[in-house]
Amino acid sequence: MCPQSGHRTRLEPEAARKSNIVNQNVNQNEGRASGLQAWLAAAIKQFVAESPLNRLRDIDGSPMWDEPLVAFADGDDPLFL
Repeated sequence: MCPQSGHRTRLEPEAARKSNIVNQNVNQNEGRASGLQAWLAAAIKQFVAESPLNRLRDIDGSPMWDEPLVAFADGDDPLFL
């Protein structure tokens, strides 16, 4: 841990071991996860495209927002620590 900022500068051995275990589990479930991610991304995009809440109803009914960018991140990623 950085003494000035308090941020982690590198993974300690135990955290690195846990990170490796998580990565192994993610790799094993990658096919299932990518299918779920694709389904969820499609559902979000469909909702934005078809929802009446995404329309300028008082003007001309055109969409307020284009297709959203949807991405997923691992909550255990050291970037978020």
